[in-house]
Amino acid sequence: MEVFTHKIEAIPVNKILDLPFNRNKKEEHVKKLTKSLATVGILRAPVLVKTRAITGKLELYTVDGQHLIESLKRVGKAKVSAFVVETDSLNEIVSMMALLNNVQQKWTIVDYVNAYCGLGAKDYFTLKEHSIKYGFSINVSAMILSGNVGGIRSNGLNSITNGSFKAGAPDSEIVTQNLIDVCSLIKADSTKFHNAYINFYRTNSTKYDHGKMLKKLRENAESFKNIPHDSGYIFDLLTRVYN
Repeated sequence: MEVFTHKIEAIPVNKILDLPFNRNKKEEHVKKLTKSLATVGILRAPVLVKTRAITGKLELYTVDGQHLIESLKRVGKAKVSAFVVETDSLNEIVSMMALLNNVQQKWTIVDYVNAYCGLGAKDYFTLKEHSIKYGFSINVSAMILSGNVGGIRSNGLNSITNGSFKAGAPDSEIVTQNLIDVCSLIKADSTKFHNAYINFYRTNSTKYDHGKMLKKLRENAESFKNIPHDSGYIFDLLTRVYN
């Protein structure tokens, strides 16, 4: 298999910028690296991206190694040998950041959402605001806002990580309110339950009666105590109770 290698260049440290949508640097880690530079030196090359995609000007940004770059700036290092990747694709930059940073600290779905919010993606702002406002996980809010049936992991996770997520489901407001009603009634707050209810509602939306569902849940509240943490089981239980 042929492996593509990027060139290593000597880059002035003071020319390297932080990506505005990268995760925040941890001061403790920067201090440890700053101390270690005097004893063990630089043990790996940082990865930089040369791009016009951020400001319209061709600039260098840290994709991997932002703590190291910060440490080098503090000790007054003039240049650093770094891998340099050239691209003007914002999605490619985010993908590189997630892939490279998984080695040290795995990127979560929230990290992806924050990154695309940092790029000004309105659908991701909508997603983040929905999650915060209603106390749902990002996965659940994404499932509601995208119109997915089957769970965000089966249908929508890739759309969040690759930058194509869209928050346009016409029933998102009613699904949100119905889910709040149901969870408040039977005190259910797990992501598995949320997913199961959303799937149940969207599978039966043409004949669904919310008043009937609430009545049935009151009558069968005991059935939802200590239920398995399994979306399939909960979906079947909702079906039996409703019918």
